[in-house]
Amino acid sequence: MQQKTDNYQILAAKTREKFLTYDQQSIISSIPMTHDDRFFYLPVLDRTCRICRKTGMLAWSCPDGSFLVSAEPCDYLTVFDYLCDADPCRSLSDTFVAMANFGHMFHSDLLEDHRPSKLEQAIDRHPELLRQACRALHGTPVTQGDIGYKIPFFPDMPVVLRFWHSDEDFPAQLRYFWDKNALFYLKYETMFYALGILQNRLLSFINC
Repeated sequence: MQQKTDNYQILAAKTREKFLTYDQQSIISSIPMTHDDRFFYLPVLDRTCRICRKTGMLAWSCPDGSFLVSAEPCDYLTVFDYLCDADPCRSLSDTFVAMANFGHMFHSDLLEDHRPSKLEQAIDRHPELLRQACRALHGTPVTQGDIGYKIPFFPDMPVVLRFWHSDEDFPAQLRYFWDKNALFYLKYETMFYALGILQNRLLSFINC
């Protein structure tokens, strides 16, 4: 596990170094965010990610107005993939598909066949907590699933969350759906890192 963690840290450091080589004016012209001479300010879910233009260090906004520097690889991998590699001509289709549709067949078991997670079990017991969390993440209800919300991950890139309660045949299931054009915004592998950010935010509200 330590080796895997170290590898993620190395990869995150490389993405930060890559960001520093990019033309920042091109980033400013193509990404919906604010900026000043020192920082980019990118909305991500319910928080603002502050990106240092000189060092590439990321920090998250706190309720008291301060910023907390991030050491999480998934934060760097997600944010810099979006900032540096999103297609300037990207657009949404408004058609949402399961994550397995973007990858290869060997990913399907990872995405679809699993035992209920701690988060899914908590939502199954207390579904109102998921609704509260999704509203806190600026989500709007959708009709699919027992509970469904469309959540703006980045300002111009949403993700749809759908939850199904357990019954006598199936366990509780929490599934994520991306716009059909999501690969113009993030690489397929990066979607997993983005979901790590989303799941951590859900857990921060649900406290399971």
